[in-house]
Amino acid sequence: MQPKPKKVGIVAEFDPFHNGHKFLIDSVKKRYDSTQIIVAMSQDVLQRGQFASFDKWWRAKTAVQNGADLVTGLPALVSNSSAEPFARGSIELLKTFEIDALAFGSESDNLDDLLKIAHLLNHETESFKKVLKSKLQSGLSFPKARQEAIKSELPEIDQKLLLNPNVILAIEYLKQLEGSGIEPLLIPRQGSHFKNEKDSKFLSSSEIRNRLKRSESVEGFVPYGDIQLKENFLKTDEEIFYSLLIAQILNRSKEELLEINEINEDIANKLLKIPGNCFNLEEVYFYLKKKNNTHAGIRRILMNLVLGLKKSDVLDYYDLTKPYKRILAFNKNAQSLLKDSDLKLINVAKDEKKLDVFQKQAFDTDKRVLNIRNLVQKKRGFKDDYYKKPFIAYG
Repeated sequence: MQPKPKKVGIVAEFDPFHNGHKFLIDSVKKRYDSTQIIVAMSQDVLQRGQFASFDKWWRAKTAVQNGADLVTGLPALVSNSSAEPFARGSIELLKTFEIDALAFGSESDNLDDLLKIAHLLNHETESFKKVLKSKLQSGLSFPKARQEAIKSELPEIDQKLLLNPNVILAIEYLKQLEGSGIEPLLIPRQGSHFKNEKDSKFLSSSEIRNRLKRSESVEGFVPYGDIQLKENFLKTDEEIFYSLLIAQILNRSKEELLEINEINEDIANKLLKIPGNCFNLEEVYFYLKKKNNTHAGIRRILMNLVLGLKKSDVLDYYDLTKPYKRILAFNKNAQSLLKDSDLKLINVAKDEKKLDVFQKQAFDTDKRVLNIRNLVQKKRGFKDDYYKKPFIAYG
């Protein structure tokens, strides 16, 4: 009798899909005799607070062509979030597929240390809270303040890795997995953080995007020709984004700005001074950047404002909504995953009618995000996206 496939979840952006992603998927398949690899993938807006540089349908198709079995889209309310809510929303979505394990890459290969940190953060001691509060008040960013608090409780752990975004995400995944029965599967990341960088065939997604912006070749760093990358590369027009940002600021009072996700009083006050003082995005970033703010955090705040994502929208999604599954691509091996009774959007124009009020709110947000992304990337085709059916790999 053939063994029941191991359902393994992966959270990803694949912007773009590269050799490191292929290595992760291949590593999962080597570990188990039979697998179903389910990917929860950001769609049009990403966790770094920027629009995707590659169309979600092409990214999903590429993933399935390179070993993933099913790709489902993360709502924008999740994907444009800091590490903790991003991990929570992603894993809640994957749990609807009843995954047995979660695979993720990390610069640290010491799972025990990461589990200790995750447990500490799930069960903060009074001494931890005291150090964290003190460091935040001293002006440190939240990641640096938390690093100091962790150091005070777990001095034996290598602290240098705790400022690495992928390690921070790994810890947040482990926090969500604690007590769930889902197996954490850590796969050490390959490439720029390893000593054999010069001979490596691994580049990060950000470095690939940077090389494409410079019209440089990335041949050999992706499991397909770089001509495909160049043909599908989407550039964001920062002047259009800046204009949308200024329009949002001019049309909102301070109270209305404070309704936007992640905007606090200090940021709101600064935003109101931007029109007439900052004349491009770089000036805006420089003006808003403080010692205790990260660049990615500032980008997410500005993206939230341009997209009109409110604190109440996010709270409604996490507290009142059962995740829906927008299926972007799958293969024959994943067909059993589509037979369950949970809500899944395959034919969106038809299946959208099945959404409850809060799911509809989240899905309408995704449609608005797509329209704005198309505007700033000068891309046509909202209706094409709305009626598009998943890519199916039959081979």
